[in-house]
Amino acid sequence: MRLCIEPSARWRFLSRFTRWDWADGLSYLPVKISLVEHVYQIVAFPVAAAAVWFGIQRHYRELVNLGSAFFAIFLLTRFVDWWWDWMPKYVFFFVVWAIALALLAAFRKMRGRMGAPA
Repeated sequence: MRLCIEPSARWRFLSRFTRWDWADGLSYLPVKISLVEHVYQIVAFPVAAAAVWFGIQRHYRELVNLGSAFFAIFLLTRFVDWWWDWMPKYVFFFVVWAIALALLAAFRKMRGRMGAPA
């Protein structure tokens, strides 16, 4: 069985996740915005990992790609928010490069599990 995600559903899915990156003004809860942002950050990573895991288990390549893309983009934006101001730029880009290589290796291994050519 193959999961077919229509293009409009993909964009809705991604638009929901981009809200997790910038929670400023998007919460109606009577709590501080910083708390909402921290909760979004804590929840977003496991949700992306769960999407990738579920896609691998069910052999849904589209879901694996979508979860992997969200994970990588969200992680990069978090790194910029966390490290850009206090870390030297050359160290920042070296760390991002090293993490990107590790993610590529992990994604290649996941792709091999799905039976696709590496």
